[in-house]
Amino acid sequence: MLNTLAFLLVGVVSLALNGFGSSVKELFFPPCLATYPGAGFFFMMFQMLFYLSVMVCVFSFSLLRTTQPNRPENQFILASAVVTGFFLFNEFFRTHVHLGRAGFPKVTIVIIYAVAAAVYGLTFRR
Repeated sequence: MLNTLAFLLVGVVSLALNGFGSSVKELFFPPCLATYPGAGFFFMMFQMLFYLSVMVCVFSFSLLRTTQPNRPENQFILASAVVTGFFLFNEFFRTHVHLGRAGFPKVTIVIIYAVAAAVYGLTFRR
C-alpha cells in the first residue's frame, strides 16, 4: 500500500513538472545542480531515508545494549548500522567515483563492495 502511494506521488509530481515545462530528471540530481527550487527533491528524500535508517539502527543498538546486553541480535544491529552508514558515506561523498578517478577499475570497486555485502550476509544469515 505504501509503495503504491509512493509510486503515485512520483507519477503526480512527474506529470505536474511536465505540465510546467520542467525536467523530471532534475528531481533526481544532487541539489547543487538545481535549476529550480524543487530540483533534487527525490535525491534529498533518498538521503534522508539513509540517515533515518542509520539513526534507527544506532539507537536500537544502544537501547538493546543497555536493556539486553550480550545478545547476538545486538551485533547484527550494530553491523547493520555500520554497513548502512558506509553506504551513506559512499552516497554522500561518492567514494566510488573518486576511487575510479584515482585509477581503480570499476570492476574492482564493485567486487570489493560485493565481497563486503556477502560477508555481511553470510555472517548474519540467521
